[in-house]
Amino acid sequence: MYNNERRVFTIPQVMGMLLNKLKGIANDANQATPVADAVLSVPPYFTNTQRHAMMDAAQIGGLNVLRLLNEPAAVAMAYGIFKSARGAFDAEEGRNVMFADMGETHFT
Repeated sequence: MYNNERRVFTIPQVMGMLLNKLKGIANDANQATPVADAVLSVPPYFTNTQRHAMMDAAQIGGLNVLRLLNEPAAVAMAYGIFKSARGAFDAEEGRNVMFADMGETHFT
């Protein structure tokens, strides 16, 4: 029931509602800088149709998606951003890093 009316929502509509709620939480937490743009991560096994559905959901939720990233790429970027912010990278020393995603339905 929605507004005392029986309604059936599509999955992108429900995801859009969730994204809108998350946008509201982020705005409440940081009122000085409202959220307008977003970078979203999706599982690497998502098809092109599922990626477009996520973009539609973001539009329903009032977000401007700058980019959709695969989850492993998002993890690697977050690792690099926080490591470089702390000055943990040594420019002369090489380093190999492995990211393991042990999710509920897949392993990468």
